[in-house]
Amino acid sequence: MSDSNNPAEGTASLSLPEAASQITALFGNDDAADAETTAVEAEVPSHEDADATEVHPETDTDEVEQPTEDAEPEATETHTISEDTEVEVNGERVKVKDLKSGYLRQSDYTRKTQELAQQRQHAESQVRAELNAQAMQYLSTVEQNLRDHFPQEPNWQQLAEDNPAQYAVEKEAWNKRLSDLNAVRQLRAQHEQAANAQRQAAIAQAQAEAYNNLVHMHPEFARTAEGKVSPASTELVNFAVNEVGLPEELLQQVTDARLFSLMYDAMRFRRMKAQEPKTLQAVASKPPLAKPGVTTGKATLAQTDHKNQMARLKRTGSVDDAASIISRLL
Repeated sequence: MSDSNNPAEGTASLSLPEAASQITALFGNDDAADAETTAVEAEVPSHEDADATEVHPETDTDEVEQPTEDAEPEATETHTISEDTEVEVNGERVKVKDLKSGYLRQSDYTRKTQELAQQRQHAESQVRAELNAQAMQYLSTVEQNLRDHFPQEPNWQQLAEDNPAQYAVEKEAWNKRLSDLNAVRQLRAQHEQAANAQRQAAIAQAQAEAYNNLVHMHPEFARTAEGKVSPASTELVNFAVNEVGLPEELLQQVTDARLFSLMYDAMRFRRMKAQEPKTLQAVASKPPLAKPGVTTGKATLAQTDHKNQMARLKRTGSVDDAASIISRLL
């Protein structure tokens, strides 16, 4: 056999049609070789067909886009911003960590500024209240002195007839004293009005702080989205006025959230006590719970009933109890 007909050598340099022709030549069947060549050519596409078939997997969007869609969430979840990353703010490059520290400093500065403003406002209110109190005390003393040294009013008609000149002098002095007294009274009334306004403002501020504290302790007291009073607040006021008997004007003067919290706890306790009989009745109507692994069949119930009857017989020694136990055994 020649080297060209040896199937174990030179096959790597032959194409599939040539290899098929040589294999069929070994059997001496030319028709079979043509058929085999045709079959191999039909199974192996040409370069043009291969190029055409290679396009289809690329145009299959279902198989190509699916891994991409699955990979996108993973990239989003693992994406983090380094604190050394620089961003542009007002035309300047600033690091993220500098922005964070600046925000914290600004927040701390704002908080301290608000606290200082509240402290200053509270101090100013106290100073104004003290000054008003001192002014009212001083004006009260002046008014009392003016009244004490106020002379008795003369008979103006008689004085005018007897001594017109003296009438004019005394009348002018009288009007001066009366004008001074009225001026002191009016000034004292103004200070009293200012003091009342300051007290009302202080009460309003204290009530606002008490409301915030109450909402912090019991969020159900927060106003609704429409700005209306919460149902819990309405229920608490009705409880305090109608059930406890507190005047509504007294509630308006309360500035301590802890008092409202105590009253709220009392209201809920009273509501719970009112529901206690219904709860006990509902629990009593439920069947007894069996322990895990313990059956409550007829035999178990009969044994329990028999034990109860025997215990009652030991206590009473009654003939009727003994007869009932015997009748059950029979």
